[in-house]
Amino acid sequence: MARKSPFLGNECFVCHSRVFLMERLVAERKLFHRACFRCDKCGACLRPGTYHFFPETEKFCCLFDCTGGNEEVLSCALI
Repeated sequence: MARKSPFLGNECFVCHSRVFLMERLVAERKLFHRACFRCDKCGACLRPGTYHFFPETEKFCCLFDCTGGNEEVLSCALI
């Protein structure tokens, strides 16, 4: 029987399938597959330290150079 973390579980925040140790990424106390951690606006793959999180919508966007520049990053909160 697989052990679950009491805080994160073992389910990806995006695709809801099981995340194994070697493919896991944690951001804003949420668990992701590395491939699932993407910008909600442009779809670019995100990495720790290269994203902005909007807690009111629970959306993640590029910190730098999201499609269209800074206006797009700010509008990510409205997705």
